[in-house]
Parts: sequence; C-alpha cells; structure tokens
Amino acid sequence: MGGVAGEEERVLKSSHNIMKFNILFIILFQFLYLITNGQVSTTKVFSSKSGFCSTTIMLDSLGNFYRESGCEGRSYISFGTYRYKNGIVEFRFLNFDSINPVNNILESTSRKNDSTVFITFLTKQGEPVSNSHFSVDAIDSSGKFLKTYRLDSVGRIEINFKKYKEIRLPYLAKIFTKKVRIEILKNNYTIQLNLPDLFFYYPNTKTESGNVFSLVLKKDGLYSLNGKEKEFSLVE
Repeated sequence: MGGVAGEEERVLKSSHNIMKFNILFIILFQFLYLITNGQVSTTKVFSSKSGFCSTTIMLDSLGNFYRESGCEGRSYISFGTYRYKNGIVEFRFLNFDSINPVNNILESTSRKNDSTVFITFLTKQGEPVSNSHFSVDAIDSSGKFLKTYRLDSVGRIEINFKKYKEIRLPYLAKIFTKKVRIEILKNNYTIQLNLPDLFFYYPNTKTESGNVFSLVLKKDGLYSLNGKEKEFSLVE
C-alpha cells in the first residue's frame, strides 16, 4: 500500500510541476509576443519640424499613440492604437469620446486646513499639467459658477471645499466635446488625466482624426515604408 501511495504522490507532484511549467511558458510566450508583435517596450517620442511647424508622435508601451501637430500657436491633437510587427508600426485613430478624460483620482488623508484642500492635476505620464491656459472653474452647491483658478508651477490649485462643491474643466470640455465636472473632495487629492503632456502645449487645441497609416521603426526614428525617407526623428 505504501508503494502505491508513494507512486501516486510522485505522479501528482510530476503533474503539478508540468502544469507550473506550462503556465510559465504561456506567460513567457505572451510577453515575447507583445514585445515582438504588439508594442514597443518603453515609451518613445518622435518629432518632425518644418519652419514654424512641428509634429510629435508618442508611442507608449501599452499600444497607444498620441500625435500633436503645432504651427504658429495652433495645435491639432489626435490619438489611437498602434501595432508593432516586423519593424513596421501600424497606426489606427480613435475618437476622444472612446476614453474617459480622467485616468484616476487619488485622495490623501490630509488637507491644508478645516476648509481648504489642494487639487493637483497630472498628465498621463504623471507630470504636473503646466499649461497656463488650463483653467479650473469652481461651482457652488446651487450650480452657479463663481470663480476661475489657474494652476501653479506644480499643477495645483487651492480651493475651499465648504464653499464650492464641484469643479469644471473647460480645457478638457473642448477636447471631449462634453462637460467635464468633478466633485470636490474633503481631503487633498490628485487628478491624473488621460492625456499626455504634448496635448497641453497651446491654448487653442483642436482635435483631428485620420486614416490608417504605417511607418518603419528604426533605432533613430520613423521612416517611410520603403525604409529610405526619415519622417520623424527619435527624441532622446
């Protein structure tokens, strides 16, 4: 009986080890697939300039791209998903309505005093929103707009949560073509937006879309499909 039990135990351990190996193999395969056939491993930024105009494209490691084209104070922004395979990046555009303006809201356990809190605004990369044209409107409990705030150097405003109940973000309303309002909390909190820093370069930002297009990714930039003309240089 002991021999049979021991044999069964060895079989169970062997099966368990095989299962663990298979799971690890699947995870490794998925990881390698994403690197070689899905996305770039780290965020990359590319730029092209012509006179007073420039275009910037950012690829993140999650398969999203962001494009900003600026010319003499005008800024056109767009975003979408990309697929990286066999050295070629294929770009597909999405509408801004397909994402939430806010990525996440993180509340702390402290406040400035018994009536005032700090609200900090961060970009998608976690950097302070530094655009001086990014304003915050304070609204009281009756729904009336009472005051406009401007961000300081670290992307922050100081506001009375007993006087104001809600904030609205007109800069985002222009991009997402809808009202963007957020309840004021009773502790300091941070609002991380779903937009990268290159979308806050200019005061007059307009959204645009485009058709599917592809470029060749090389170590120093993005090239035309024949691999000869450099369209965008890698920003170090």
